[in-house]
Amino acid sequence: MRRRAKLVVWILILAAGTAFFMSPTFSKKLNRWGKSQYYTRIVAVGIPEDVLTDDEELLRLYRYHQPGFGQNGSERMLMFTASKLLRTDALLRVYTKQDGTVTAWEEVIADDVPPPAWRRLVP
Repeated sequence: MRRRAKLVVWILILAAGTAFFMSPTFSKKLNRWGKSQYYTRIVAVGIPEDVLTDDEELLRLYRYHQPGFGQNGSERMLMFTASKLLRTDALLRVYTKQDGTVTAWEEVIADDVPPPAWRRLVP
């Protein structure tokens, strides 16, 4: 009987762990953990690009290519896509891998941008 109870407990732990690691929240955080952060301001309209998904559905993405600035003001060119047209003058925090690949982005307010990056973003 104890053996069966232990087995049930282990199965429940495994199921809970699987649900956690497959959740959208975990995936979202994973794309941000340990990544470099750059800040950018949307200054141009994204270039529309139609992409065929694995399910053979047509998906419209908007490609952006513009400079971003790190927390110390260092500059890096950023290339990323969005599933919608981003608002002109929107401020974004962009997460990148060491090789420059953008893994995630999010809109932020001016108070979230470090002063060295802010000075480079404001004309």
